[in-house]
Amino acid sequence: VAYDGSEYRDIYSTVDYWFTKGWYVGVYVFCMVAVAFHLWHGFASAFQTLGLNHMKYNPVINFVGKAFAIVVPALFAWIPLSMY
Repeated sequence: VAYDGSEYRDIYSTVDYWFTKGWYVGVYVFCMVAVAFHLWHGFASAFQTLGLNHMKYNPVINFVGKAFAIVVPALFAWIPLSMY
């Protein structure tokens, strides 16, 4: 696609092409599940590594981390599922 004399790739068409393939959507969703497991552990661990480990704040950090680990990968997985 050309715009103002510059050539640009049509990324939407590429994404649309690949997200119509069931095996690709399955791999993508599987990878988002892996990201969710990684975030499930990593969010609270990052605070602990930085020394921000306090009995008063740990429940909040754990709740926010688990919610983040579910919501963000789920929304990223929803994109190919909705396009399929």
